[in-house]
Amino acid sequence: MLIGGVLLHEIDEDTGAPYIMGVSVLVTFGGALYNQISFTVSQAKVKLHDVGAATSFLGFAQIFGATTALVISNCIFLNQATDKIQAVLPDASRQDIVNAVGGSGSAFLDSLSPELRHAAIVQIVHTLRQIFVMVKSPAL
Repeated sequence: MLIGGVLLHEIDEDTGAPYIMGVSVLVTFGGALYNQISFTVSQAKVKLHDVGAATSFLGFAQIFGATTALVISNCIFLNQATDKIQAVLPDASRQDIVNAVGGSGSAFLDSLSPELRHAAIVQIVHTLRQIFVMVKSPAL
């Protein structure tokens, strides 16, 4: 998982989808390994009548942790990417930029000159790279 997180942190605007998907598989495999070990360890450490409760708690904690991490990283990504693109495109409306970063504003990006579109994409990818720092930190 650490290796995959480092590789995702190093993407740039020219990185292809197959590379990102392949590295994402590596991250997923690594994450599954260390996520599953907590069930085995807890079941070995608790009394037999508490195994169900321990397993339920770990399942809840893992889903809650993943959901919380996604919510936080999405908020950070949207806000930082919007601010960075606004700095590159000061005349653009903030709503158009928010829509473009959120994935529903491809018409806005298509309307830009190739140089400005590239500058906006660079800012989006740079912000996305910062979100992948969480992948390199399994304790988060």
